[in-house]
Amino acid sequence: MEELKFNGIRLQTWDLAGQSKLREYWIHYMKEMDGIVYVVDAQDVARLLTSRDELHRVLRHPDVHINRAPLLIFLNKCDAQLVTKERLKEVFEINGWVSEDRNVSVCECVAKTGKNVEVGFNWLASQL
Repeated sequence: MEELKFNGIRLQTWDLAGQSKLREYWIHYMKEMDGIVYVVDAQDVARLLTSRDELHRVLRHPDVHINRAPLLIFLNKCDAQLVTKERLKEVFEINGWVSEDRNVSVCECVAKTGKNVEVGFNWLASQL
């Protein structure tokens, strides 16, 4: 758990990791969340569909679907990206049912250097 502050809002964040054996535990964190931050590796084309399917599974969960928490997708490692923001939006159906159910922002970033990370979290804080 890490605590962040943006725009005067305190965010408690949980890194739930994406390994398949840990995904079953995600449900324990879904009931009380006010926002979702989902990180996609812009260099990992092979796992793009798996990443999409897991996000869709989370968004369709009754606890998440009902609260319509805003969704921030960080497209990470954009300094050498293979997956573009436009491609991610297409594959993840962001301009379809996903954005109809909640406010969504896709933010290209480089977590290692911090590039655009603050931009993304500021957007999320403005939605809360």
